[in-house]
Amino acid sequence: MSCGKPVDYTIPKGWDYKTLKYKCGNTGIDGRAVLCGECAQKVSERKMAEPGYCIHGVFLGDGDCACYRCEFE
Repeated sequence: MSCGKPVDYTIPKGWDYKTLKYKCGNTGIDGRAVLCGECAQKVSERKMAEPGYCIHGVFLGDGDCACYRCEFE
C-alpha cells in the first residue's frame, strides 16, 4: 500500500517539538498512518487507500467496511 520511504514526523515535546523518523505507512503516535508527500498525494486523489481506511476514506475498524460506496462496487 505504501512505499516505505523514510519520513520525518514532528511531535510536540513540552514547549518544543521533536522530530522522529518513520517509514511511510507506519502508524504514528496519533494512530493514523504516517505518509510521505507522494503517498499522501495519491490518497488525496483517491488512487490509493490510506492504511486502515477504504478507498473512500471510511475507517475499516474490525475489517468490515461500513462504506455504502464499497458495497455497490
